[in-house]
Amino acid sequence: MAAATSKTKTVDMKKTLMIFLTLAFALSLNAQERSREERFREKYPWKYEFRIGYGGYPLMDTEAHLNSYGCNACYELAQRYPDLGNMYSPKIKNEYVTGVFSAEFSVHIKHWLTLAMNMGVNGIWRTMSDPLAAGQTYVKRGASFNLIPTVRFQYVNSKVVRLYSGVGVGLYVGFFDGEVLVTPAAQLTPIGISLGRKVFFFAETSVSTASMGGNMGIGFRF
Repeated sequence: MAAATSKTKTVDMKKTLMIFLTLAFALSLNAQERSREERFREKYPWKYEFRIGYGGYPLMDTEAHLNSYGCNACYELAQRYPDLGNMYSPKIKNEYVTGVFSAEFSVHIKHWLTLAMNMGVNGIWRTMSDPLAAGQTYVKRGASFNLIPTVRFQYVNSKVVRLYSGVGVGLYVGFFDGEVLVTPAAQLTPIGISLGRKVFFFAETSVSTASMGGNMGIGFRF
């Protein structure tokens, strides 16, 4: 009976020791993390950030609203084999997009983590020619808006240079030629860089329903 009691006490002591070591390790990691965060805040005291930028190819707009981009084969076929309706219906002369102008507000949660809200605007217009009005031209206009909450991960932090990646999912709303399109929007930033301190320049790659290719601009931290 005494041997069983001694064995039970030994097991309890081992459990207590394991719990103590686990707590000590967790507290040590937490202290190291606080120390690292404090050192980062000494050289990077700003918690908020505002950016304005200009993006690349507006994929969603060209695919959803612009016929000569979204259905080249259909458009070329109608031009090659026109019927009376095609011959005398209004013709597309040119189609344009402004590219995506964006504004973003972000909060730096930790030295490695930032939460941001990005809003982008793109203008769309099309020049038409009417054969029944002696080729008179007119313009159709539209616009699109993207609202994308984004999570950004910083993996290089210095007083001047930050390297990061990010991902976001949000909402796209487009208006053109009497049509309204509302659909989910997504954005992936494989790599981005910011250069500067309180006022900075940024450039980043972008794989997005809003803009493909890249995005760049300036920002202000406070």
